[in-house]
Amino acid sequence: MKSRYPMAIHPEQLSIEAAMMAHKKQYKCEHTFRRAKGPYSLEPVYLHTPERIEAFLLLFKIALQMVVLIERTARQSIRERDYGLDNFMPNRIDVRNPRTEYMLKEFEDIVKGEIPLPDGHTYGFVSELNALQHEILSILQVPLCYYDYQYLFDSS
Repeated sequence: MKSRYPMAIHPEQLSIEAAMMAHKKQYKCEHTFRRAKGPYSLEPVYLHTPERIEAFLLLFKIALQMVVLIERTARQSIRERDYGLDNFMPNRIDVRNPRTEYMLKEFEDIVKGEIPLPDGHTYGFVSELNALQHEILSILQVPLCYYDYQYLFDSS
């Protein structure tokens, strides 16, 4: 039976056992490729110059790497505390393998606003976080002080 994922190695580089383990672990990169082609729609790319295509792919690779790092951090934190997220997915408790897309979706209704004051200054605010959002920031090891209007938007 032929392998669906050929590996380009020199026979003296790896033992048979090491080559089999390397082949077995290929699913990890295939999962990332599937994600790039699926929900993120990497193709088609309508860029004409090689430099622009390279720049686009570099930015895409950085974004995809961040998605993977967010998931890895969340899963590691959940493993350390030995309890997952409740009320994260419909009808599910103790979710131990949250996907980045779903974690970020929990923050899509966050509102940033500014209210002009009579003295000419403005008062800035950000929506209050709910319990699930607090928990997501906690498992991602993001300090709550980073979720503050002054920290996020004040450039003075």
